Amino acid sequence: MNRLIRRRVVRVVCRAALALCLVAVAVIVGSDGAIAQSPSPNAYFLDWAPGNHTSTTNGLQVEGLGSLGCTYSQSSIESAALYDLNTRHQATIIEISPQSYCASISQYESLFSSITSYIENNAPTYAPKLWGGFLLDEEPGFDFSVSQLETLNNYVQSVVGVTPGVSYWYENQGNCSGCWTQAQYDALTYDPGYYSGYPAPQVYNDFMRDQANNSGFNFQLINCWAGAPYPYDVGCSRGMYPYTNGSYAAASIAGSPYNEKFGTSNNFQWENIFQ
Repeated sequence: MNRLIRRRVVRVVCRAALALCLVAVAVIVGSDGAIAQSPSPNAYFLDWAPGNHTSTTNGLQVEGLGSLGCTYSQSSIESAALYDLNTRHQATIIEISPQSYCASISQYESLFSSITSYIENNAPTYAPKLWGGFLLDEEPGFDFSVSQLETLNNYVQSVVGVTPGVSYWYENQGNCSGCWTQAQYDALTYDPGYYSGYPAPQVYNDFMRDQANNSGFNFQLINCWAGAPYPYDVGCSRGMYPYTNGSYAAASIAGSPYNEKFGTSNNFQWENIFQ
């Protein structure tokens, strides 16, 4: 299926019947908490700072943090991603955490555009099938408003949405109780007529779980963390390989995990492990 059409099917079909989706979730949660991604994730991205990657995972995530005026440099992010693609031949995504004290929105736009050009030009063989694009870690504490982040997300889609192959972007919301509303949380992933990213929520507690479920999004790339409070830390150790059972965080979310073969014949159902 054409990837632009597929993205729209994944999100818009469920959003068009959002009330029905939420009713279904409520019914499942109400019946002894029996809710889980199906099938369970069987592959994972593991994040590593530039220069510290390992090949003992299905996928690698370059941890770029705030970059620009903060850690890590653009060149180190590009070098790490290029090494993963051209040398290790592994599925790779780049995480950037936009923060107002590291750079402005326009500076981040330039960063995303420059990195995209660099990867596409220097990994022409492997980028189309192995570079998943950008994971945007967006959180209230990073001091950009929701409207500013919506502008950034729209720009990122305009950049990676026209690249060949699998490259796109993921919305890695890290919301907190009393911060963004459910509607704001949802809008960062999907804004009709403007952008539609892959939902990749952080699920570290009951509040985050509920926001992910109440969004009505399907095919979510769940982000788990071994440092999260019990039981959300269960099954989220970076030492697991091969990875076959998924984490407690994924098991608390309705729908299906993000699936992408990344140029292989494998039936990858993905989760993301933060360390």
